[in-house]
Amino acid sequence: MNRPRSPRPFPKRKPINLSRGAFRALAAALGVAALLGASSAAHAAWDNCTLVTADMHEQRHLSINTWTASEGLSATDEKGNLVNFPSRNILSLASGEESSRQTVHTGWTLKLRNGDTLFGSPAGVKGNYLLFDAPDIDENLAIPIKMIDAIVAPAAGGASSPTSPTRLPDAGAQDLVIFKNSGDKLQGTFDGLDAQSLQFQADGATKDTAIDLSTVQAIVFGGSRPPRTIPPLSVRISFASSTLTVPLAAQPPRQRESFTWSLAQASLTDALGAAHALPVSRINHMEIVGGRIVFLTEIDPDSETQISFIGSPWPFQVNKNVIGQELRVGRNSFARGIGVHTQSTLTYTLDGSFDTFTVRVGLDDSAEPLGAARASIVLDGKILWHADALKPGELSSPITLPVKGGRQLELHADPANHLDVQGRVDWIEPALLRD
Repeated sequence: MNRPRSPRPFPKRKPINLSRGAFRALAAALGVAALLGASSAAHAAWDNCTLVTADMHEQRHLSINTWTASEGLSATDEKGNLVNFPSRNILSLASGEESSRQTVHTGWTLKLRNGDTLFGSPAGVKGNYLLFDAPDIDENLAIPIKMIDAIVAPAAGGASSPTSPTRLPDAGAQDLVIFKNSGDKLQGTFDGLDAQSLQFQADGATKDTAIDLSTVQAIVFGGSRPPRTIPPLSVRISFASSTLTVPLAAQPPRQRESFTWSLAQASLTDALGAAHALPVSRINHMEIVGGRIVFLTEIDPDSETQISFIGSPWPFQVNKNVIGQELRVGRNSFARGIGVHTQSTLTYTLDGSFDTFTVRVGLDDSAEPLGAARASIVLDGKILWHADALKPGELSSPITLPVKGGRQLELHADPANHLDVQGRVDWIEPALLRD
């Protein structure tokens, strides 16, 4: 197109300092107008998000522009400046409009072995993957069956509860079907399902039996559980109801990055390589897993030793005290930590990539009035820290210890008196840090 000539030369212009609105206008001019205009309301929740770095520095009033594993997260701050964060340096992101409403869950509960939970309905099986329709995310989301703990039917009335999930028995070496009305259990092998029925070969049978899904309370998956080792760099996405952890880098044999964010649209690639669009308005919160900070709550110990004075077993609990209640020390509650009983040792294998270990330790408030304990932290046989007299309600100051090059980390909780009663020790926010 021929443009009319200007009657005089254009004057020199000062450099432009792009505001957030101007940046979006420029982005539209560069060809992403469709993304910007697709859902400005959907993106509004992330126009005022808060980012916490691995150094515990908080960045408020950010608007996310793009996020990829290779290039990190690009955002615009409240002054219109572009800021960038490598993914490994991020601890968490929270939406500026995080939902506080009580969500009614009307579907099945899919419990994964890494702690993730999805709500929706099973849609079928493809090879070694379960296809699951999760309204928060998308249809036909492929989940490796080896990563599934259980599929639990809705309670009476069709509702499910994420806060008080059904307590399920261990399936052992085989899979387990639990029936609704009778509570009867059937051991055998899970062979598939669709929206209406379950294919299950009962122990001792020679062929599958079709079981009406409406009669099933839960399917518990057995067999050896893959241990939770030091995780790859991933993002744990929290929706109104579901949570799902997605690796940030491409996973073989795929070449496409598993998670990307572009203005008003995020996307993930599932275990079968299928892409799923995620409107960002559905996302409440995100947390980086396997970055500069790795919490011990994300890793299974290589061994646990627990010797009870009165013979009762007290296995450790993740994000709960040893009796299954919230972690609470000094009348303060904590979302992340490990609850143990005295005469306990947890041993973790490290990969040599971590520089420091941080934690706080105390006796849980439920240990009143008789609880007393000693605690110590050992690296490769060397005691790095110890306390001789933990008392209920008293939480230690943050403990920071060098672990560079270390390979075996041990957390010891021991009785401080001959009774060994109510020795409920909480390891609060135990974290391995990389420089």
